[in-house]
Amino acid sequence: MEHIGDGNPPGVLVQYNCQDYTCGPDLIQQLTNIVSSYLPSVFLAPYPGMSAKIALAAPGELETLDEVEVDAINTFIRSNLRS
Repeated sequence: MEHIGDGNPPGVLVQYNCQDYTCGPDLIQQLTNIVSSYLPSVFLAPYPGMSAKIALAAPGELETLDEVEVDAINTFIRSNLRS
């Protein structure tokens, strides 16, 4: 997540766990739509076995969600990309 020596702020990781939680058929597409507007500093990845359905992570920060909350995800990303 961290950019070393390139002058860019640390990245943000958005992960989801559809193995242990019930995810709607469009959850991954919704997250993809959000993350794609922040490329290349925000990454989307599955995390089976994680103790949350959705997790937002940045260096020193973690937020978990039970559903796609577009405003909360955008706020987390924007506030952590400014660091």
